[in-house]
Amino acid sequence: MPPTRFELTAERIAGTAAIEGELLRIGQEAITNAARHSGATQIRVDLRQESDVIRLRVTDDGRGFDVAAMTSGGSGHYGLLGMSERATRLGGRVAITSSGSGTVVEANVPDVRRRS
Repeated sequence: MPPTRFELTAERIAGTAAIEGELLRIGQEAITNAARHSGATQIRVDLRQESDVIRLRVTDDGRGFDVAAMTSGGSGHYGLLGMSERATRLGGRVAITSSGSGTVVEANVPDVRRRS
């Protein structure tokens, strides 16, 4: 596995157990995909709480891929779909951007404990 750098902006992210569990699984999938398929030399994981949103971003410097082709129905790549479904269950979303110089998987989910 390429070197992985983790960055956390708070001592503890104040999400619920459900949020923490789903973000863990999204992060695991993104890191696994980068390590297995991208040819990356580095992976960076950022986890931060911003106002009432918890943001997870996994970035690699690999070769990238065609996001539209991999996320279309019947592509056989269920890990990408699974990440999106996990975020959606929490009222959030996953955005994937990719180019020849790397991929960014970003999950944004609302922290329901911080809503008024």
